This record gives sequence, structure tokens and C-alpha cells, in this order.
Amino acid sequence: MARKGQQFQHYSKEFKMKAVKMYEEGNKSYQLLSEELGIKSSTQLKSWVRKFREGQT
Repeated sequence: MARKGQQFQHYSKEFKMKAVKMYEEGNKSYQLLSEELGIKSSTQLKSWVRKFREGQT
């Protein structure tokens, strides 16, 4: 749940696709790749990968 005054990070579609492609082609964990790309939460990357696999790009 969002807290009052909380700021959310927005990522471009291009950035998301790049991150998903890096995950799919590499052998790095969600956590490691998230840290490398500066994504706050590995769960966010996991969600992008799931949506990509389901065809919801």
C-alpha cells in the first residue's frame, strides 16, 4: 500500500524490454540484475518477465 507522499519510479517501455531481454538471455538472478540496472525491487523485474511471457508486453 502506498504511503502518503510516496514517490513512484516510472520506467520506459524500452527500459523494461531491455531488462526482460537481459534476464531471458543471461544467467543472472532477478536480484542481481535488478541491482545492476538500478531497479528498486527484484519483484518488479519478475513481474515484467511474467507479463512478457504471458504476451502482455
